[in-house]
Amino acid sequence: MAGERETPVFDTELQRLVVARRPACGPWQCGARQPVAATTLALALVLTLSSLAGCQRLVPMHGPGGAEPVASTAASPEEAKANLRRLLPARTFPEPPDDPEALAALNTPPALAEAYLIAPADEIEISVYNAVGLEKRQSVRPDGRIEFPLVGELEVAGKTSAEVRRALRTALAESIDDPEVTITIAGFDGRNFSVAGAVGKPGTFEAERTTRMLEAIALAGGLERNADLRGAALVRDGEVLPVSLHRLLKEQDLRHNVVIWPGDSLYVPDVTARRALVLGEVNRPMVVTLDNEITVLEAIARAQGFTRHARSRSVTLIRGSLEQPEVMSVDPEGFLRGGATSAPRQLAGTATLEPGDIVYVSKTLWSNFADFLRDIGLSTQLSFIITNPTSDVGSIEATR
Repeated sequence: MAGERETPVFDTELQRLVVARRPACGPWQCGARQPVAATTLALALVLTLSSLAGCQRLVPMHGPGGAEPVASTAASPEEAKANLRRLLPARTFPEPPDDPEALAALNTPPALAEAYLIAPADEIEISVYNAVGLEKRQSVRPDGRIEFPLVGELEVAGKTSAEVRRALRTALAESIDDPEVTITIAGFDGRNFSVAGAVGKPGTFEAERTTRMLEAIALAGGLERNADLRGAALVRDGEVLPVSLHRLLKEQDLRHNVVIWPGDSLYVPDVTARRALVLGEVNRPMVVTLDNEITVLEAIARAQGFTRHARSRSVTLIRGSLEQPEVMSVDPEGFLRGGATSAPRQLAGTATLEPGDIVYVSKTLWSNFADFLRDIGLSTQLSFIITNPTSDVGSIEATR
């Protein structure tokens, strides 16, 4: 019917993992609608409240092959945070928003100079024609200076070769009659840019006036298959430029094929550093590698779905600093039902995970960050994952 929301169609296995489970917290969730005796109802209420009071304690993790549970040791909130930091990466560079004006400026090559200005790390060769032994080849120091016999230190960075020649002739004239000075720039290392991370041959390369992003990657031996395109960053003068390697390569947006300037740094991280955690009432608590845009619902499916005790209609998503986290509530079952949810709850099928996120499935409807830290400190899930950090399933696809 027109105007009605179309119910999403999902794989039957996913439905089985997320929806088809036996409720675990009393008759009110089990759909008991028939009249019961007052005594039975009161007893059911007591049992339900008792169950809810103890629902926050996580189920102990079993070893491989259904072995006995690993012994649990209580941890303080500080210890739990420290353990979480061992698994979660530092914040990666976020993919920049589309900025046409900034991209247009970045696609403009550097202006042509009337003469080349010597830069630190450049290699220059100096010789004096009518003086024996006054020949020297050296690199310009980081402070922009060089040393030359009979002259001592001389500042050359930011000057043209003609200006340096005049300065040397003036300084040598005190010791040599009419010195003839020749200066040759033998290496332009001061024009280098660097490429690091998940590339074939990380290193430094010479930036020409027409060198662009694609050429820079080619010079560095191309991308590794586990390169994180969304997390790549081009840094210039200490600032991250609004350039997206993902849009350039995956969406063929050539506006992001910007000109590389001397001193630029291109960093392409490894996609395995983009991690999120799935903990609590799931069958396989795990570290999830964000090798693509993964939603909360997909992360729970990777963790082999809910346990029979999980509160599947209210899952906690923890994002940001562990000192000041942003705690959100998402509704996995609501997405499968095709129903709408009210703010601040989101549909788990549309909530995309970010690096450092924690998906926490509790036993109760009311769950906060303090409850989460207490439960993790009293459980063996976190210590189990720390000893098995590569518990993610599947393989990383090339350049996602």
